[in-house]
Amino acid sequence: MSPMRWTAVVTAAVALAVGGFLGLPHLLREDTGSTSTVQRAPDFNGDGRGDLVMPDHDGTVDGLNQAGYVAVAYGPKSGRTPKTQVITENSAGVPGRTGSHDYFGGSPVWWDLDDDGYTDLVVDAIGQTVGDILGAGRSTVLWGGPRGLSGGTVLAVGTRQGSTGQLVIGDFDGDGHQDVAARGLIAYGPVTRTGGAARTDRITLDTGEHEVDEAEEEYWETYDIAAGDVDGDGFTDLLAVASVDYDGEPGDALLLFLRGSSEGLKAPVTVIKGESEGRPDIGHDIETGDLDRDGYDDIVSADGTGRGSVKVVYGGETGPDPARIMTVDQKTPAVPGPETPAGFAESLAVGDVDGDGDLDVAVGDMYANVGKLKSASRVVVLKGDGSGKLTAPGAQSVHHALPGVPLRGTSFNARHLALLDTDFDGRAEIVVGTDPWSAHPDGYCVLPGTSKGITGAGSYCVAVPKPGRTS
Repeated sequence: MSPMRWTAVVTAAVALAVGGFLGLPHLLREDTGSTSTVQRAPDFNGDGRGDLVMPDHDGTVDGLNQAGYVAVAYGPKSGRTPKTQVITENSAGVPGRTGSHDYFGGSPVWWDLDDDGYTDLVVDAIGQTVGDILGAGRSTVLWGGPRGLSGGTVLAVGTRQGSTGQLVIGDFDGDGHQDVAARGLIAYGPVTRTGGAARTDRITLDTGEHEVDEAEEEYWETYDIAAGDVDGDGFTDLLAVASVDYDGEPGDALLLFLRGSSEGLKAPVTVIKGESEGRPDIGHDIETGDLDRDGYDDIVSADGTGRGSVKVVYGGETGPDPARIMTVDQKTPAVPGPETPAGFAESLAVGDVDGDGDLDVAVGDMYANVGKLKSASRVVVLKGDGSGKLTAPGAQSVHHALPGVPLRGTSFNARHLALLDTDFDGRAEIVVGTDPWSAHPDGYCVLPGTSKGITGAGSYCVAVPKPGRTS
């Protein structure tokens, strides 16, 4: 079955990339309803090879600071250097005009939104001024075609800076069309080239369950959002990690659950509130996937504070279950050494690297020693066995010194991490950033997935290109 005919039930959370955001792929469910753990890279030009999205929402364009852009490395033929493309708001057919502090290109997500057989790309510009609203934000669809991405359509306009950020895709109203949610609004499909989204609604994460002194200033901070069918009812749900800050003092992290329905997303419900009632903090980065194969998507979180840990909140008929939380940290026997005092679980990605049908979890470990190199960056791949515990034997330590990785004089930057199937063989590759302070900065490496796990053999690295002058 063509991947363009699959229905998304979960979009992985985005992670910070070199100078921008690295877009993470979707876990997919076939029309038959069976869950697939294959995470497919986008194929914008329809050549049957996965493409790599490399955004820099902080990038300078035509001398304008933090204007932002997005680059694409089109899937290379074996042994060849990938062809790259840079898209800015000044590119032909893209709505708007490049401006300072637009932050164009952030939070990329993808799908064949117009059902023409080519993957389309959605990016945000969280600082875009729209009309009289400074920093309203705007999300834009860049359309795929036989020559790659070209042209664009405004998908949604925000109401404040950040409202269009942290994009995820799913069918939240169950009508068979993909919808695009952000931390402040949702654009419902079908999405067309001429009309954009069918409708848009605002998303409010405030549950009204907290008490605030009238003298205090209340500020909501949304750390991350993710999508998945956590209650198994066939509608994509939205999960959010947020906090209420009071007069500049950060509050406990909240895990919020917005249930999908035929009317769209319902009002948020707090599932976990920080350390209340002995429950562990959920962390700031989340993804979803059915780790225990029970038909309900589970929530995987990375908590990079202190020595760091990975937590799993299991899904069920009523949604995320706060009574069922599993924690994996560096002292867990399945986690390969060396143990580090900080930097573990600063990023994560969910996918099936060996093609056995069980979800694995890749964890960024920022400051592990790799050979004689101190405080280098590696990725720990926790092996899934269908139990959801992430403690199965066979975990891997993946780093720049693996045989076949074409890096010299530099290491990984594991804050910038994704798992996606770039060669469409049913196994996810690791996509990881490179050290921005090295001799080879601002790039990504792709390490293949095999039946035995991740390997450096056949890997390749791509530098993020810079935009030329367009005006």
